[in-house]
Amino acid sequence: MFNKYGTIGLILIVLEAAIELEIKKDKMAIITKGFLAALVILVVNIILVSVFFEKVIGLSYPTSVIYAIPLSIISSAVAIPSATGLITKNKEFIVYESTFSDILGIMIFYYSVRQVEKGQPLIGLEPIFTLIGQIFLIIIIGGILFGVTGMIVAIPTYTAIKVILKAFLADNKIVKSLTKDL
Repeated sequence: MFNKYGTIGLILIVLEAAIELEIKKDKMAIITKGFLAALVILVVNIILVSVFFEKVIGLSYPTSVIYAIPLSIISSAVAIPSATGLITKNKEFIVYESTFSDILGIMIFYYSVRQVEKGQPLIGLEPIFTLIGQIFLIIIIGGILFGVTGMIVAIPTYTAIKVILKAFLADNKIVKSLTKDL
């Protein structure tokens, strides 16, 4: 039960960071750049750190990847306060990038842990396509319902709802089927 509160806390931190942003259509370029920067930096860092853990420390491949993910996230809890002295455009980029880094990092971490627990490979076409499909579907629905703001908060909101449902309504059949992956 306490693990779920930690997850909810992480999601709230990410959502809190997004509150201070002005989300308008003219900001799509900086939002896209922030997302792409977060994704590339996160993936490259995960690869480099996990290779170090595997080759130098001698950890197994799945363990090294799972240990590398939290170390690779550019945390909004650190980046956003550090960016307070920057000009607005640079500060906005740091906020978007670190927020997306948090969101993507949490998603990749839970995906990786779930794959290891199931005894399945971390990288496989079916699980990756399923994850990517879920992400795009949730972002598209968020965008249709609430515009750009909905697109940004769709994934953390979806995850928070699933965690809360599992924490408080775990015996419900519908909740069980929706949260079987958590």
